[in-house]
This record gives sequence, C-alpha cells and structure tokens, in this order.
Amino acid sequence: MTTVVVDTCLAVKWVITQQYTDQAIDLASGWAASSIDVLAPALFPSEVANTLYKYVHRGAGSPAPLTITIDEAKLLAWQVLNVVEIIPDDNTLIERALELALRWHRPDAYDALFAALAERRGCDFWTADGKFFNAVRHHCGWVRHVAAHVIAPPPNS
Repeated sequence: MTTVVVDTCLAVKWVITQQYTDQAIDLASGWAASSIDVLAPALFPSEVANTLYKYVHRGAGSPAPLTITIDEAKLLAWQVLNVVEIIPDDNTLIERALELALRWHRPDAYDALFAALAERRGCDFWTADGKFFNAVRHHCGWVRHVAAHVIAPPPNS
C-alpha cells in the first residue's frame, strides 16, 4: 500500500484532542514513516475549515469542552492540510460518489466522495465517522475505522 484516503473527522483528530486522537496520530506517524501518501478529495479543505470554525464559533463562555481562537483555527488548518494531498475531483469521481451514496442509503454524498477516491486508487479509506463506517463496512472491506487501529507498545516495554 502506497496511499490511503482519510476523511476530515479523522484528520482533525491530529490537531484537536478527541476520542481516538491517539490512534489517529499513531496512524499518521506510521504512514509518514512508511512514506505512504495521505489523500483526500477537493472538498477536504472546506470541510477542515468548517469543522475548525465550529470550535471557534462556540466562543468564550461556551459550555463546550473546547473552544479555539480564529488564529488557532488557521494554524491548525495548515497543520492538517500540510499532511494531506488534495486530489482534484473529476466528473467520474463525483458520479461514482453519487452511485455509492445511493447504494449505501446515505443522506448525503460527502463521505461517498472520499470512498470513491479510495476505491479508484485501490487503497484503504480511514474514517472516524462511526455512523458512516457502520453503514458501509459490510459493503466494502477497504473502509477502516480509526477505533480499530491498535497502537503497538513501544519496543522493550
């Protein structure tokens, strides 16, 4: 395997501490050490921006566990975007995403676009979206959930 596709849910865990952050970071470290290219479709930067903005929008005094400033969001966005190679969409990739979304009875085609890219590249698609994963895992064995990644203990421990 020389490439993987990651979704926004997983990638944001590299910079925002959430459930499965340790697994997401360990995956990214392993991919980097093995020179595995991390890919995402063209909508990825928009999704990263939107996800990080939600942490900004919560604002001061929010009961949410984490809020960040706009400057922090900008920095975190670049940290994520520097790891992932954005693959321009083409009409056939979009067409395949629509087909997959319909086949899997999904409410939208966003996640299917990531899956279509992985299918086209013949690689694994790693996600942290439990609802999506549970909906498609029996249809395609190349979709992986970050929770399934087991962090190996350090050598000599």
